[in-house]
Amino acid sequence: MKPSWIAILLAVPLVTAFVGWITNWCAVQMIFWPERFRGVGRFGWQGIVYRHNRKFAVAAADLAAGSLLSAHDVADRFDPEEIGRLYEHAFGAEAPTILRACWDVVRPGLWDGLPGVVQDLVVGQVRRDGREALRDAYQRFRDAEEEIIDLHALAVDTLTRDGGRNMANLVKEFGAKELRFIVRYGAVFGLLIGLVEAVLWSVFQSGWLLPLVGGAVGLGTNWLAIRMIFRPHEPTRYLRLVTYQGLFPARQHEIARDYAAVTARDVVTAHNLLGQLTHGESGDRLARLVADSISEHFDERVEQLRGPLPLILLGPLLERIKETILGQVLIALPHLQPEFEAYLDRKLDVEGLIRERLSGLTKPEFERILRGVFEEDEWTLIALGGVLGAVIGLGQSLLLQAL
Repeated sequence: MKPSWIAILLAVPLVTAFVGWITNWCAVQMIFWPERFRGVGRFGWQGIVYRHNRKFAVAAADLAAGSLLSAHDVADRFDPEEIGRLYEHAFGAEAPTILRACWDVVRPGLWDGLPGVVQDLVVGQVRRDGREALRDAYQRFRDAEEEIIDLHALAVDTLTRDGGRNMANLVKEFGAKELRFIVRYGAVFGLLIGLVEAVLWSVFQSGWLLPLVGGAVGLGTNWLAIRMIFRPHEPTRYLRLVTYQGLFPARQHEIARDYAAVTARDVVTAHNLLGQLTHGESGDRLARLVADSISEHFDERVEQLRGPLPLILLGPLLERIKETILGQVLIALPHLQPEFEAYLDRKLDVEGLIRERLSGLTKPEFERILRGVFEEDEWTLIALGGVLGAVIGLGQSLLLQAL
């Protein structure tokens, strides 16, 4: 018995709505799943964010370190006077220990044998010299800020940790509404196509019609959903009835807020920044810079005191004292890191800077933030929608013919 109009109108649109929903849902899942490649040989799949993790991370870093945030922005947040107070707090208690180690180079127990008033005078002078060396080191740091603060490397390193999970979390958080839109839109568009399909089936009743339309629905919903996220950049009126603007450009200010919050929380943090400044190539450069500043101030002080100093302090012994000072300062530096990290958390305001600059990007520039995630395998996702739609359409055709 042939299916009735009521059966067709109920069954066909509901199934095509399901086709549109499931194909778009699969497309979204394929962006993030699976984390590791699953398949045989070259045939298989790995979530797009994970497979192209480094490429996306580099693109995000290009944006962050180019248009949004610079080494100058970060370095400009440092206040030398406030850093000086941190230095005083961290190293004030360490000064006698450092001086004892230095005087022991000359003669063990010499420092402890000095009168208390003399010790206080020496400690006071060393603290003043330390502040001068710190101000000099800060100026050298500002002169070399682009070489020491590598925000591009920091972003890439952070976003490629854990096999791409940081990058996946970043995309999920600031692109959550766009991803949900893709799935919901698939069902709506599939339902509308299903109504047309029901009419065509009632007229032609051909076995190839539903697989063909199902494939078209899968292809069309995935393609149009991705396009509607990004285009048009500006509100555009269609058929004098509907005004529409791409979801992503329409939410530029909201996304700027979310992207900035995630970046400040997970990427350009005080902890990550200090990690870069104290390790690797940047750490070596900063250590050399501080060492050079202390060394030059030490040499200047020795030159001023060369007349009163006994001959025993000249030559190699002075170098040993200098090395002792540098060594003691490096040992004491970790005591400063927790306070300096808390200070940077207060001062950086990465979130505010990025939010302001993201909001000011042109629409094409802004599109690149999320577009690359879809663009990398866009046609794969669209083709998958077509295949799934055709398979479901074939099953639907066989079911209708059996009625």
